[in-house]
Amino acid sequence: MGTEIPRTDNKKIPTAEFKNWAECRELLPHVGSLYESELFNDESVKEWGWVLHEAARYMQAVLSKYAEAEQLHRRALEGRKKELGERHPNTLTNESNLAIALRDQRKYSEAERLHRRALELAEGARRTAPAHAFKRL
Repeated sequence: MGTEIPRTDNKKIPTAEFKNWAECRELLPHVGSLYESELFNDESVKEWGWVLHEAARYMQAVLSKYAEAEQLHRRALEGRKKELGERHPNTLTNESNLAIALRDQRKYSEAERLHRRALELAEGARRTAPAHAFKRL
């Protein structure tokens, strides 16, 4: 059975910007249930990945919980690779965000490897994908 993605006012989870920190703090406890959830279509994968991404950003920027953020980024990346493919723009964004989480923990070697890989895949995908495919999703 698929998982319902948390929504606020019929929108996705808010971005992890300062103006949304109070709302992010309220929604953060609900993110744990998504960590192990099964997804049922590409749209749910996009929303699920977005929720994990923004929760991880909030945990990094506000709570300084870098290891927990890394786990969320890894799970989102794993799910998106499986459901969307490794060259999908959302997957590549997750890979880059995981690299940032690793960098924040001074895991420079792995961070650099992931950044380079995401860049190489993105450059290859841009040569073959339609122009609209790389707009912010």
